[in-house]
Amino acid sequence: VEHDGYQSRPTEAHARLGNAEGAAGDDVLVLGLDDSSLARMAAPALSSIARNPEDLAKNGVDALLSLMNGGHPPRIITVPHHIVERDTTRNRSD
Repeated sequence: VEHDGYQSRPTEAHARLGNAEGAAGDDVLVLGLDDSSLARMAAPALSSIARNPEDLAKNGVDALLSLMNGGHPPRIITVPHHIVERDTTRNRSD
């Protein structure tokens, strides 16, 4: 299965940590991006920053249209997001 860089790096780190002494969520906290299906299926489950793809697309299109019309889109665009806490950010040793 092919994955983009945002998903494969945290997932790879997560897999390596899962095989090491001191599991992810105890000694090391791991957080992925975009709450992929891999994050939900991983063992232990990978915590993630979830963003709405429609918000990302709308902001990108708005910025592009602004440029095409001679405008200056904002340099920084913040989209709504939230953290989906799963096993890799829950400290189970407390």
